[in-house]
Amino acid sequence: MLARDVVQVWWATLDHAPDLMDHVERARHAAFRREADRQRFAIGSALLRLTAGAALGREPRSIELDRTCPTCDRKHGKPRIVDGGDLEASVSHSGQRVGVALSRGAAVGLDVEEMTRRLNHAALASTVLNSDEPAGDAETFLAYWTCKEAVLKSTGEGLRVPLTAVTIADPAHKPRLVSWRGRPDMADTITLHRLDPGPGHVAALAVLDPAPRTVQQLDATGLLHSA
Repeated sequence: MLARDVVQVWWATLDHAPDLMDHVERARHAAFRREADRQRFAIGSALLRLTAGAALGREPRSIELDRTCPTCDRKHGKPRIVDGGDLEASVSHSGQRVGVALSRGAAVGLDVEEMTRRLNHAALASTVLNSDEPAGDAETFLAYWTCKEAVLKSTGEGLRVPLTAVTIADPAHKPRLVSWRGRPDMADTITLHRLDPGPGHVAALAVLDPAPRTVQQLDATGLLHSA
């Protein structure tokens, strides 16, 4: 069971992916053109059901997920665990990493990004950073990016809000939400955490709760292989 003062973040690599998808997810899975994208989606769906099932004391296949987008009704929104009580979740994947965050009583947003040589952070800076945020090197840029994505995913708004509307301080070490343009209440509401997803990746967690919570980062390899 998952304690209320704990947030679990489960990390998986592109390896074993038990098929726990429902018919809606299988249709979305089939629409991906690249095998790596299909694999990441399948692992994310399986890992979410496995971890939510463990937290709720239910069989993973009994976990129903609702991914309805609040603005367009398509099934690509933040996953909600149907009949999950106060259990909240967020899923993210990039490169060789797939992550699932779980908490009770507070919405969470998880974001992981792969560091690649193709990343032109200088060209992307104007769409991600604002004048109060120095770009720095590629890793610092991704630290800002993941914090902002995590914040917007925690509220369920995602990229409907421009990343430049959110200002982050010290993103690579002790990240903090300084401001959100038009939302002055949010700075005192969201707690940010820098995560360790493994080599070549950068990740952040946002918790919609000002109270401190213990963040547990866990290896999901055994969980996936036992399914």
